[in-house]
Amino acid sequence: MKALFKLCETKSINKITVTDILRETHTARQTFYNNFRDINDLIAFVFVYHFEENYDIFNTREGSFKSLDFARKHKAFFSQLPHHRGQNNFHETHVRMLKSGYYKLVFHTDEPPADDPRKAFIDAYVYSCTNLFMDWCASGMTEPADEVLVDVYWNTKPDFIPMIVPPCVMTNEI
Repeated sequence: MKALFKLCETKSINKITVTDILRETHTARQTFYNNFRDINDLIAFVFVYHFEENYDIFNTREGSFKSLDFARKHKAFFSQLPHHRGQNNFHETHVRMLKSGYYKLVFHTDEPPADDPRKAFIDAYVYSCTNLFMDWCASGMTEPADEVLVDVYWNTKPDFIPMIVPPCVMTNEI
């Protein structure tokens, strides 16, 4: 992950390859593939890592600000996420992971009933928060202000989603 952050300072996220990561980390190719399917898995892992490392504060308002600070600290990486293209890009992977996590939390399954209105509320919440975050990254991490961004996250969350999300719900797949 540190190599990915470093490479993003000088190279487009869409041009970074597994070979670049291996060169930067002096790691064997098999070691990389023992942990990730491809470079996009590594890119998506940043969210999983941050969630697992900060679980105690992740589901708090304060934790939301700390997450924005983490993104700002790694601005070279996060500012490129809105431009990450191709199969399994960050946006698609992030949305899929969040929806899956919330479905498990609310419905106790990966595939909720299509006619349950809570599914639509979860989908809308996940897409809107993800898109807002991506817009924030694209803006240079300035617009909207952190306070507004966090307010949207917390004030639009459907009431039926529990405040605390167990780490195993959100991190079981990349």
